[in-house]
Amino acid sequence: MSEKIWNIIVWLYNHIEDIICSWVTAALCYFFEIKGAINIMLAIIAADLIFGIAASVWRRKEKFSMEKFTVAAARAFVFTAFVSFLYALDRETHQELAATYYIATWLISGAYLWSFLKNTDEVFGGKVIKLLQSFVQKTVQEKTGMDISEKEAQNG
Repeated sequence: MSEKIWNIIVWLYNHIEDIICSWVTAALCYFFEIKGAINIMLAIIAADLIFGIAASVWRRKEKFSMEKFTVAAARAFVFTAFVSFLYALDRETHQELAATYYIATWLISGAYLWSFLKNTDEVFGGKVIKLLQSFVQKTVQEKTGMDISEKEAQNG
């Protein structure tokens, strides 16, 4: 009996890299469907990190710290794991009412996009938000014929 166990242990030792590679490949294939949502979310987090560091160093005159990269990487990992967990939960429970992983991705991406816009606005001296505001006003006026600035003045 002990020889059989020893042979199994030797076989596992000789093939551990194959086993790990197979598990990682299986996990990547399982989550391949949400690759686009994860990539967009990670790109927004990276852009927020870059412009957040630029705003803190150039505008607020803070000292550069590698801790910001560590915090951003940890948050990115946690958010990716959370969205992946929601995807697996939706898929395995056959929940088709709403794709909760997409909702979570949009919420996370939206929060980081807002932070990115604030940091970009700070880096470029307040021109980004004004440019976006004028774009939205023009688009709304073209589509609806309503002037937002007049409505804001009326509403106080």
